[in-house]
Amino acid sequence: MDERTKLTLRTNLARDRAENLLARLRETFEQTQAEIAAGQRPDLSPEQIALGEEALRRAIASAERMVANLNEALAMAEAGLVEVEEEEEGEMGE
Repeated sequence: MDERTKLTLRTNLARDRAENLLARLRETFEQTQAEIAAGQRPDLSPEQIALGEEALRRAIASAERMVANLNEALAMAEAGLVEVEEEEEGEMGE
């Protein structure tokens, strides 16, 4: 397998993992919002709720940027805009 193919496969795997993380973060945010709206989290102060919401929003935004950047990298690779140097055997944990 050539280096470009290996890089593309690794990038696709990273993107898939990032998309999975993003989906889990969004699900957690929605579930938490529903619990708070239903009054199921009386153990949390308004400040704690606000901090938790902000932390999840930031994590979601970061994961969205990660997915977008990986998609852009894949598009560049497919368009042949990325040069790939040959690796010596044993690099990158292979």
